[in-house]
Amino acid sequence: MLTAPDAPAIDAVVLDLVMPASTAWRAGKNPRGRSRHPVIVRLQHGGIDNVVSAMRAGAQDFVVKPVGIERLQVSLRNALNAAR
Repeated sequence: MLTAPDAPAIDAVVLDLVMPASTAWRAGKNPRGRSRHPVIVRLQHGGIDNVVSAMRAGAQDFVVKPVGIERLQVSLRNALNAAR
């Protein structure tokens, strides 16, 4: 859906790190490998290795499950402001 020619306008993407990495990142990146949209990664565990991997892969931010709505709102707001 994210890569279809008639895809709807998307402001940000929240990905779960459990998704197969190739599927998740391919959907959120343009041909040059940069994110088309701000990407926030949802992690099962906030271990430093997971966080570093997500940020190196292009995530703008991360949240740890279970994520509170307030934390997700702050993360999305910051990512959208940075994208502007």
